[in-house]
Amino acid sequence: APGLPGPCGGGQSKGLRRGMYKPYIACVDTQLCEFQSLEADEAHMACYNVSAELWERLPGLQSLTHASCTSAGDTIYVSGGVYRSSYSSAVHEFSSFRSQWCPLPPMAVARAAHGFLCHNQKLYVLGGWRKYHSFLNSTESLDLATGKWTAIARLPFPLSHSASSVFRDKLYLLGGARDITSGWLFHRGILIYTISSDEWTQVPLSTGFLMIKND
Repeated sequence: APGLPGPCGGGQSKGLRRGMYKPYIACVDTQLCEFQSLEADEAHMACYNVSAELWERLPGLQSLTHASCTSAGDTIYVSGGVYRSSYSSAVHEFSSFRSQWCPLPPMAVARAAHGFLCHNQKLYVLGGWRKYHSFLNSTESLDLATGKWTAIARLPFPLSHSASSVFRDKLYLLGGARDITSGWLFHRGILIYTISSDEWTQVPLSTGFLMIKND
């Protein structure tokens, strides 16, 4: 993913021509690994060098679990997560030009296992949880041009661990979990957010499921 940083210091990647960058495929896995001591190690991040056909280490963040990851063009974003039993509100952008993570303005609400999307130069964080039994319905949007966060319409109910996607100026949350009592309470449906009207629509499904995301 070729690119120049935004807040990392200077410009966009569209001025680069082939030969001025190397194509990579990035792998970001911030889910909890039973065999990994995340109190000491970095979250597992790597990139595949297409030309050399080799995996290389991608400089990591601190030891996050259940953070959310999204991308837009040649830019990768990571938000929230859990670090040393503390829930994070941090947001980072990865500069492939400098090979480093650069901080963006933090979210108003610390969260993990949330929906996270980028569309039209804005980041959207949707739901998630702040403690094991504390699910969130709060939502926020970051304007990357101004660096300002804005609250948007809340989810119809608290939701975490859903799959998220963007299509034709609408945001989609598929499945996920609504609560944990004796077990997971799955969401049987799709939530659709219309950006222009700042409204959520619910579309029911016959079954519910939990999405485990490895971006």
